[in-house]
Amino acid sequence: MNARTRLFALLALPLVACVSSDEADTGKPADAASSEQPVPVEGCTEGDGPVLDVEATLTGIETVVRVRWRTEEETRGQVHFLTSTGVRETAWRAGTEHQVLLVGNRALTDVPFRIVTDAGGDVSCGVLRTITTGPLPSGLPALTVEVDPDHVVEGGGYTIAPIILLDSPYVAILDSGGQYVWAWADPSGDYGGTYFNADIDLARGGIWVNEQAVSEDSDGYVRHVNFDGALAEPVAVEGGHTDFVELPDGGIASLSWDIRDYEGSRYLGDRIVEVSPTGALREVWNVWDHYTPDPNEDWSGGFYVPDPEVRDWSHVNAISYSAAEDAYFVSLPFLKAVARIERATGEMTWLIEGLPRVENPHSVQFLGDTVLVFNRGDVTNKTTCSRANEIRIADGEIVWSYLSDRCLLVPFLGNAQRLPDGDTLVVYSSAGQMDEVGPGGDLLWRVNLDLGAAFGFSERVDSLYPAE
Repeated sequence: MNARTRLFALLALPLVACVSSDEADTGKPADAASSEQPVPVEGCTEGDGPVLDVEATLTGIETVVRVRWRTEEETRGQVHFLTSTGVRETAWRAGTEHQVLLVGNRALTDVPFRIVTDAGGDVSCGVLRTITTGPLPSGLPALTVEVDPDHVVEGGGYTIAPIILLDSPYVAILDSGGQYVWAWADPSGDYGGTYFNADIDLARGGIWVNEQAVSEDSDGYVRHVNFDGALAEPVAVEGGHTDFVELPDGGIASLSWDIRDYEGSRYLGDRIVEVSPTGALREVWNVWDHYTPDPNEDWSGGFYVPDPEVRDWSHVNAISYSAAEDAYFVSLPFLKAVARIERATGEMTWLIEGLPRVENPHSVQFLGDTVLVFNRGDVTNKTTCSRANEIRIADGEIVWSYLSDRCLLVPFLGNAQRLPDGDTLVVYSSAGQMDEVGPGGDLLWRVNLDLGAAFGFSERVDSLYPAE
């Protein structure tokens, strides 16, 4: 295994594990951390070796530990630490002044850790040290977790999830046991809206989160929140709203409103705007270049808060990006379609539309020959179930589908994500439920929020650290 170890302490959960309201307020987990320790890597020398002046402290987010040390000579170093769901490893970094963050710990638990160093091939495994985490922010809603006992994933992943509560939004990370390990809310208290989407930012060690604009001519923001709670300068997008993606060069692509007059009425349209790392803006695509509203259609008003008379038309509400294809994929629910858009030209190269495959879609993930779509369904019909459909691009056929056994109807947000192992994460946002299901539709993992709370766009990641 060279300088790595792949220990895994499985968090034993019953089929249904509940967290009480008191536990949610204090951040105290329902299950104690494993008693296993992060052991030396194979072939290492016991002890700290070149490590000097070790300091471990809690950060502004008290489940995150900052470990500092120094070495007299330039040395590669990382930290192995034990979480409730297994041993984790930070990325290797070289230097003489070392600092890493230990992310993925539950609140009020002991975190055993070792500093591992590599000085020209002489690997030292470090003395075992322990620090106890602090509480999570108060007010987080309680969680109820269901896990199939036969569904065991070594180490497990993490789920990045905005938590929507009236006037008190959070961004949270859940571990594979379905428990909070990280949570952030705007410390200024000035923002009382909703965080619709949050994405991992592995390169800088944190989370991207968006704040919707108040109007088409005001700025929405995409913020970077470091894992220790520090905020970077936000990326401003005029009219920026529901969804965004990070681009390979570190830029941002965001949905943005575009309101226009057409045949005596005002209509709410949408566009894709890119913001480069230097702040340069480029409009990639605009729905007005491809469609015009049908004035005879009963387009509803009231969605655009500054002017209830504006008719809600294209309602583009989700965007994803494929680096391999250099293309965007968007959902157009009121046009009953999902589309592919070439990033370089803004050209729409295909459109999938029509019931039952596409009905009020709210996410689209390109999978090669197919796309995975979360369909909210007919939100005016309480007998309708929201579901995920995988659709073959060539002929529009549904090749896979999943709906919850509870027949949930999701009136806002919702998304689906195909995971690398073939499972699928389905997020019933307004219902406050996430399901992980196997290829056969069997339920493997479910998390429910306390009544009154909802999930925003959520994503599963394998690790909170970049790959070597």
